Amino acid sequence: MAGVLTLWADLEAKEVTPQAMANGVTLAQFYLTEAKRLAEAAAVSPPVERAEALRRWLIESWPEAEILPRDVVRLGPNRMRDTTTVRDAMAILERHFWLVRLPEGAIVQGKSRHEAYRIVRA
Repeated sequence: MAGVLTLWADLEAKEVTPQAMANGVTLAQFYLTEAKRLAEAAAVSPPVERAEALRRWLIESWPEAEILPRDVVRLGPNRMRDTTTVRDAMAILERHFWLVRLPEGAIVQGKSRHEAYRIVRA
């Protein structure tokens, strides 16, 4: 990079100057910092990753139109075996319109339920 900067300044240059070398290092550091920033921005957080795993499982494996948090804890993706994790993932899916919370008392699986969701498949 320093060689390019040297030739940019003087096409007849025979050697890389210390200033051009320092400028090349500064420019390389800038591009490395930008690459790191972009890679970190593209990373998916663990809660979103779990919500996506749940969404895929619901679409691909769950045969019913409705689901209870209890069903996910018992039968869902392996990463979700506690109610707090399941509710967090379901809340993310609800915010993004993959789940619709049913009114309290809705009849799901033959019983009145306190918490149940309808799955949005399309």
